[in-house]
Amino acid sequence: MKKQQNRQKFRAAMFDFDGTLTERTPKSSVPGSLIKTLENLSKTVPLALCTARPFRTAYPKMQSCFGKKFEKMGWVLIVENGCAGFELKKNKWVEFYRVKWPEKSINKAKLTRTIKAKLKGLIGHHGEDFQYNKSSLVMQPSYENADNKIVDNDEIARRCDVLDDGIKKIFKKFAGANKLKVINSKLGIIIIPKIADKDTGIEKFGEYLKKNRKMKFSAKYREIITVGDQPEKGGNDEMFLNGRIGTPFTAGEILKSKYPLGVYKNKKRLIGPSATEHLLKTVEFC
Repeated sequence: MKKQQNRQKFRAAMFDFDGTLTERTPKSSVPGSLIKTLENLSKTVPLALCTARPFRTAYPKMQSCFGKKFEKMGWVLIVENGCAGFELKKNKWVEFYRVKWPEKSINKAKLTRTIKAKLKGLIGHHGEDFQYNKSSLVMQPSYENADNKIVDNDEIARRCDVLDDGIKKIFKKFAGANKLKVINSKLGIIIIPKIADKDTGIEKFGEYLKKNRKMKFSAKYREIITVGDQPEKGGNDEMFLNGRIGTPFTAGEILKSKYPLGVYKNKKRLIGPSATEHLLKTVEFC
C-alpha cells in the first residue's frame, strides 16, 4: 500500500483533467466541492492544468468549469500533452514555450491524410473528434459522444485500442515515425513528438515559476505535486506520474513501482475527483 507522503511540503500543483478533476466518462463536469477547494487553494498555491487538449479547447473547458473566477485563479495551461504552455499576461493568454512537430522527419499533413483514409471507419465524425494541432494530432474513436448513446468506458477503451493498433501499423510505413509517440488515453489517441510529454510540462511549469515568481525548487521539482489517473505503460499519464520529476499521485490506476503514490482515506483508496479533493485537503503546501 503506497500511502501519500504527508511529510513532503509542496509549493505548486498540476492536474490531468479527465478522470482526475472529473469522473472518467465523456462530458463529465468538475464537482462543485472540488471547484471550491481549487478556488481556495489558488489564493496561495500556483496551479497548472496538464492536458492533451490544445489551448483552443482547454481554455474554454476551464472557463466553463470555473466561470468568471477562472481568470483570477492564476492557472497555467500546459496543453497538447506537454507540447506547449500558456500563461495569462496582462489579460491576454500568451504561449511561453512550445515543442515543435518534427516536420523535417515526418510531414504532419501527409500523416493525417493517411490516417483518415486508412482508418476512416474507426475515427469519430463529431466536431473535434480529429484535432490537427500545432504540435500534436488527437483523435477519438467512433463512439456516439455527441449524444451520449454509448457511455460504457470499457467499450470506449476497446475502440481506442483498435484505433491505436491501426495507427501503429501506419507508422511502420513512415520513415520518420520514430520521432513520434502514440499515447492511448482510453478516451482517445494522442500523437506527439517523442521528445515531449507531460513530464516536459512539469519541468517547464517549474522553470516558469522560478523565473516569473522567483520560487525555489529541488533538482527534480519534488515540491510540485502532480495528479493524474493513467500511469500505466502507454497511458496518457505515464510520464506525468512515473516519478522522474515532481511528486506524483494517482487518482486512477495504481502500480507496483514506487510512483505514483495512492490516495487513501481511512485505509480506503480513493479514485477520481474525490481522490484529488481529499489529497489537496490533506497534504501540506508552503
